Amino acid sequence: MFKAMRKASIVKAEYDKAVELAPDLALPHLRLIQYCLIVPAMFGGGKDKARAEANRVLELNPFRGHMALAAIARKAGQDAEVEKEYGEAAKVAPDDARPWTRLSESLLKQKRYAPAEEAARKAVAAAPGVVFGWLALAKCLKAEEKVTDALQVYRDAEKQLGTHAFASYEELEMRLSVPEIAGLAESTDRLAKAVAAGPRDCYGTAQAQRLLGDAYAKLGRADDARHAYESCLAVIPDDKDAKRGLKKLG
Repeated sequence: MFKAMRKASIVKAEYDKAVELAPDLALPHLRLIQYCLIVPAMFGGGKDKARAEANRVLELNPFRGHMALAAIARKAGQDAEVEKEYGEAAKVAPDDARPWTRLSESLLKQKRYAPAEEAARKAVAAAPGVVFGWLALAKCLKAEEKVTDALQVYRDAEKQLGTHAFASYEELEMRLSVPEIAGLAESTDRLAKAVAAGPRDCYGTAQAQRLLGDAYAKLGRADDARHAYESCLAVIPDDKDAKRGLKKLG
């Protein structure tokens, strides 16, 4: 307990010093906000301190200030304030998908599916070249049990963005969760292509390899499944799902 308190005080002192040295830069204030949202008031954090810093950021960079205030409101469970601040951020930066994407995520957690979908569509309209709006829209449609429409979103995203690892991963994950939907082999090949084009030996690639292992196993491609699971375990040796999948293959 005392060790944690000492570490927290050291970290807080460094953030305070950064703000002191560069008071007119938003970034030090944003880092201090992150600290305050994690650490309780007794260690120099807390929502009140975070909100004071966010209001300072609002003066320096209105977009980042509204985004910070929205994050604080989400942490506090103030749903109306969340919507207000993300809406203000979107007004400041109408071509940025982030306010609408994060609002969609917040509304989805509240199971407010229709407004969540509307926010996701606004994210796509604001920045169709950014993947996260498309992913948010697909998640909303799946939550509304519109799986076919959700899968079509991934196809539309591919037309706009080309093969994208995030979109390919989530599409394959969705197809595996709904086995009666056709197209598993094609989705598997798309993710395999994205993985082959991306960085090797990283955590995200390893997770994708594990998912590919599940897909190959379901498709009856045992050798490919084994290779994918082993590739995952080479990076994440304790991945239980990959170990389980490898064991099932015999």
